[in-house]
Amino acid sequence: MTFVENKDYPLISLHVSELGSRLPGVNVLEIVGAHISDSTNVPLVSDRAPKRLTAGIDWQYQSCPFQNSISRYPDGKPHETPISGLERKRLQDNYPRSLSIVKVIRDTFVANTRTSGENNVQSLNALEMRGILRALSYFPHYLTLRASNPIPARGALPPEIVVLSNAAAGTLGSLEAYLGPQEDPAFLRMPPKVEEMIMASEELGTMVGDKTVCVASPEQMRHFISYIVNGDERYQERFDITPFFTPDKEIAPLCVFGQETYLSHTGIEKFRMLDSLASEDIKRHIKKRHNPRRIRSIMNEFSQLSKRLLHELNQRQEAVNMSLGRRPRDQITLDMFEAVGFKMPAILRNKRF
Repeated sequence: MTFVENKDYPLISLHVSELGSRLPGVNVLEIVGAHISDSTNVPLVSDRAPKRLTAGIDWQYQSCPFQNSISRYPDGKPHETPISGLERKRLQDNYPRSLSIVKVIRDTFVANTRTSGENNVQSLNALEMRGILRALSYFPHYLTLRASNPIPARGALPPEIVVLSNAAAGTLGSLEAYLGPQEDPAFLRMPPKVEEMIMASEELGTMVGDKTVCVASPEQMRHFISYIVNGDERYQERFDITPFFTPDKEIAPLCVFGQETYLSHTGIEKFRMLDSLASEDIKRHIKKRHNPRRIRSIMNEFSQLSKRLLHELNQRQEAVNMSLGRRPRDQITLDMFEAVGFKMPAILRNKRF
């Protein structure tokens, strides 16, 4: 039996022998860039998807109406980045049923992560909330990639699941902004403060994207955060998740998948930043005709750091494939990042600038 330990939630660690068939593994780089759309053919990543997947979709761009959002309505006027009227309507139409999914995931998570002596109706702490949000953020990816009963990635997922995934991802960004880079273990064990979460997100500008701003009003953000933390049963319409997901059987693999995929994604973004800084630094030194020793030093530093990042990424990829019931995938190598726009792999390989 193979065992995948979840250090944050030991009771929800994964016994791989409980999983289904063992299909070939997936590469975490492919997961991050996966193209998923719901049954109405709206992509999971909305208008950020390739144009061939968004042809014919009217995103209904308009000015942001949320005057009580300081980042989306700065200086008393809407942000120059628009809001998508289509995505706002999708959120409103599917929100009550999406909450029903949240309740099922939340209740099953609590039942599997708390001991019998704990009060299962008390508020979630920040650590528990983060685990649920990571799982929900990558729920569509899990459903389409699992070895047992996968759902087609294009045109089959219910909109309720896709809308919920985006709401969870946005809320996870607010939670991470609230927790900050230096996580206090004691702070993680306390319920998050709703208003401070929202303010942290406003101050960091996480609700303003490259193409559109967040479609949830501050009031709806408060409700969604409170709903996850406190488990309020009001305002929900029933949505039967069982044709798509078996909560008691799949909560452990979903949580491991969500955690490891999220950490893989953040690791890749960290790697992308490192690649950009190193390649720009080399370019700057070449332009100024600085000492070649400094260039070699940059290359050596990048090489050493990339080895550590690749090691961590490969460990996470193994856990991801175990959670999906798939076989291990070939190791991720530095050359694979060249295909997704990294510059340093070619510099290291060719020793040319």
